[in-house]
Order: sequence, then C-alpha cells, then structure tokens
Amino acid sequence: MQIFVQNSAPHCNRRNAHLKGEIETAQVAEFQKMLAGKEPKIGVGEHCSTPFDCPFMSHCAPEQTEYPVTALPYGGSVAKELLEEGIADIRDIPEGRLSKANHIRVRRATISGQPELDAEAGDALRSLPYPRYYLDFETISYVVPIWIGTRPYSQLPFQWSCHIEDATGQMQHKEFLDTSGDAPMRAFTESMLAALGDNGPIIVYSGFESARIKEMAALFPDLADDLHSIVDRLVDLLPIARSHYYHPAMKGKWSIKAVLPTIAPELNYKNLEDVQDGGMAQMAYLEITNPSTPAERREKLTKSLIEYCKLDTLAMVKVARFFEDRK
Repeated sequence: MQIFVQNSAPHCNRRNAHLKGEIETAQVAEFQKMLAGKEPKIGVGEHCSTPFDCPFMSHCAPEQTEYPVTALPYGGSVAKELLEEGIADIRDIPEGRLSKANHIRVRRATISGQPELDAEAGDALRSLPYPRYYLDFETISYVVPIWIGTRPYSQLPFQWSCHIEDATGQMQHKEFLDTSGDAPMRAFTESMLAALGDNGPIIVYSGFESARIKEMAALFPDLADDLHSIVDRLVDLLPIARSHYYHPAMKGKWSIKAVLPTIAPELNYKNLEDVQDGGMAQMAYLEITNPSTPAERREKLTKSLIEYCKLDTLAMVKVARFFEDRK
C-alpha cells in the first residue's frame, strides 16, 4: 500500500495541477468575455460596502447631492428604498419616514445645518479619573510573513503614540517607533507597558488597539497578565461619539478623521506630508525598512510617521475635551 501511494502521488499531483490549470483558463476566458461586454446593470446596495467599500462607487453612483441618502449610517436597505421612492437627498426625507434613532439624528442635523451633542457624552468622560492615557497604534501587515511566530495578514504593531493628561490638564507625550526592520513587537509591547503605568483609563478610538494588545498577549505569554490588565482599562471614544454626537459635515461617518474637522479644524491631516492615513503609514514603514531607501528619505518618512501618529492621539484629546465641555 505504501508503494502504491508513493507511486501514485506524483500522478495525482500532475492531474490536479492540470485540472486547476483548465479551471483557471476557463475563468480567465470568462472574465475576458465579461470585460469585453457591456457594463452590468446592478443597483447600488449593501454589497457595495460589504465587506469593504468599493472603489468604483463614484462611477456607479455619482453623488448628485451634497447629502445623499446613501450616507445614512448602516442604512443600505433604507437608502435603497428611498432612492426607489425618488428621494436622493437626506434633507428631502419626510418627517416620520425614518425609524432608527441615529438616522433621525442625521436627518435632523442635516436639515438644521447644526451639530448635535448630547450631555451624556460629557457625563461618560467626566467620570473618568486621572491620569488619562490617549493611545494609538500603527501596524504593518505582510502577505508572506517575514518574522518568526507571525502569520499572513497579521496586523503587527511597530509604533505607538500616547498623550498623558493629568488632573490639572497638563499634557505629556510619549511615543515609540521601530524602523530597524527587525521584528518590533516585543520592544513595542514592553515600551508601551512601561509608559501606561498601573492605573488610569486608556482612551482609544475603535477596538483596533484592544485586538492588537490581545494578540501581543498570545504572542508573549510572559507579558499576558500585564497586557490583559491594559485591555481592562481601555475606554473607546467611538461608540460615545456615535451615540451622542453628529455634525452634518460628517456625512454619516464617525471615524476620527470625519469627526476631528468638525471639532478642531486647525488640526488637519491633509497638512501632513507623506503620511495622512493608516495605509500611507504602512507604505512609509515599508519604504523606511527597505535597505535601498536613501538615508535622507528614511529620515523624512520617519518624521512623518511620528507626526501622523502623534496627531491621532492629540485628536482624541480634542474630541474628549469637546465632549466634556457639553453639560
């Protein structure tokens, strides 16, 4: 039996490879046929943003209005119904047509042109003790892992920024950035633990940092207890913002980059060089760690990474203080 398996394996592999080649050839032919044909008539819907936003939305559904109904948060089916009814602008939605509280808030604020902020947002933050830590990560993801113990597409942290606020409102900034090209996760984690101390809320924006910290706990069991303690101290600003704040200029989005211009327009990501978002941060890291990148270019990109990550945590400080001022 062993002789049979060993002798037949190469034949099976060749046959499977041949079948795979035939399938791929047929698929390519089908794709070529599709590309040569007319553009498919498929309406805009939830499939355009699930699981990711389609980059061709502006082609399929060019915005004919400043406040399209497609901006209603998680409102794909509602937006489709409204469009079928001939309603394209949020300001034209009739009173009582919407049922979800956040949709009603978006409509109301868009029609009035005025932002809305509930006192509950400030209440949630004023209850937090000091010191307060505002924390943000930057990560790199490789299709083919380059470091031992990592997997494809893992989000591996190489940078953190932290603004630390005391009870008097005084601010201190700490940061970490590893551009050596070596695995940065251990040094990243140890330096973060040292900076965050043993007490005080750690304010983040989304669950991204929580997920990464838990992954580091799995990667470094000797640090797991300390890291899980950090997770227990996390306070997420995003759900507070989503539940209690809206400005018409946000157009149905609550990302920090959508919220910040409505609160502190002087802090503008577009004024940054080279790195203005997370994707650009990853590209900058890859370029910095490429041995062929000139030293001057590496220095410039390193500075840009530091400025970008620092702005992320300063943005959270601005948002939190803005919410606290509402009583």
